[in-house]
Amino acid sequence: MSNSIKKNAFFNTVRTISSLIFPIITFPYVSRILGPNGTGQVNFALSIIGYFILLASLGIPLYGIREIARVRDNKNELKELAQELFIIHLISTIIVVVVLIFFIFLNKKLYSEKTLFLVSSISIISSTLSVDWLFQGLEEYKKITIRSIIFSLVSLIMIFLIIHNENDYIKYATIGVFTSLFSALLNFFDVRDVLFVKRSVKLNLKKHIKPMLLVWSIGPIATHNKV
Repeated sequence: MSNSIKKNAFFNTVRTISSLIFPIITFPYVSRILGPNGTGQVNFALSIIGYFILLASLGIPLYGIREIARVRDNKNELKELAQELFIIHLISTIIVVVVLIFFIFLNKKLYSEKTLFLVSSISIISSTLSVDWLFQGLEEYKKITIRSIIFSLVSLIMIFLIIHNENDYIKYATIGVFTSLFSALLNFFDVRDVLFVKRSVKLNLKKHIKPMLLVWSIGPIATHNKV
């Protein structure tokens, strides 16, 4: 196993472990302060938003990693591919966010917590801007791992400083959403020279749709079978 593979495996493992550790640290405090009602409201909102994130992704997280890894040694192809996938993801995100907003205002239950849902919906935008699939396809796990840990620590500190009573459940959701957004913005800024480039050929978004949707449809099935 080469050093680069070992490093990528190490950082990927660290990122996975940290994503499990931080919630374990915060959960007892948050559940005690917010109570069943507050934590339930936030978890319900995030679960709904999670479906919309999945809809907006169109299989790009999996498809993008594979395709970026395939062309990463060819700078021109890499930039053109990354740009096309990001544009598709951006278009689908805009459509999904508009649908979600209509859904929130038309559904009485969701509308009663519209502030919580509108704040949580920013996660859809964060998921698009983070372009994790590009970093993973380029095997730059170190960057996204370090940023993930730093912003998780920031979130952890803010939770203990700001969340003090059961009415702070929207603040709790806001902390998680905006720390993720800032992390995503750093990722996006870091690859701006890849995503914003003058092309030598016309955009060809259509060629990606069928394989992306195939990956998108198989992904949940594969995940379910593993469970």
